[in-house]
Amino acid sequence: MATNTGGNTTGGSITQAPGTRLTATTGTVSLATPSTGTSGIGTGGANILTTAGTVTAAAGAGGVFVTETNRASVTATATGRGRSA
Repeated sequence: MATNTGGNTTGGSITQAPGTRLTATTGTVSLATPSTGTSGIGTGGANILTTAGTVTAAAGAGGVFVTETNRASVTATATGRGRSA
């Protein structure tokens, strides 16, 4: 899932409805938002929930907040004052 590609001019954060999970049990969940601005992936109070073999996440200053359920390999980056949790 990406908000930083193609003709998308607004970018924006990636959020998830409560009680849902991104699942790719042995595959990859890849999340990306624009690296500039305040876009983020999840929030401190509403992490993105995943079950995957690998998780990659890159966001702007909004940070990266992901909870992984089966010990996947996780790579997360955030720019500016964002944080990865």
